[in-house]
Amino acid sequence: MRNSAMIATIATATNAVDYATVTPDDFTKVNGIGEVREQELYKLGLLTYTELIAADPDKLADKFSSRMVTPTMVAGWQAQATALLEG
Repeated sequence: MRNSAMIATIATATNAVDYATVTPDDFTKVNGIGEVREQELYKLGLLTYTELIAADPDKLADKFSSRMVTPTMVAGWQAQATALLEG
């Protein structure tokens, strides 16, 4: 289970979100995103499925500290995030 206080600290440190109005999505519901990658997405300023979907797969893959993330993987995450939003 995620530590909400840690997530809030990360988001506050990056000035990525106003926690009074936004709650981050649970990226671990997306296959291929575990807690470590979820935290990295938060550090990169992506907190919602909508933000993940809008990201450029090539640019996002390049920003991950692990070179094991590819644009194809990001596109797969985006497809899953879209399905989660559609419900």
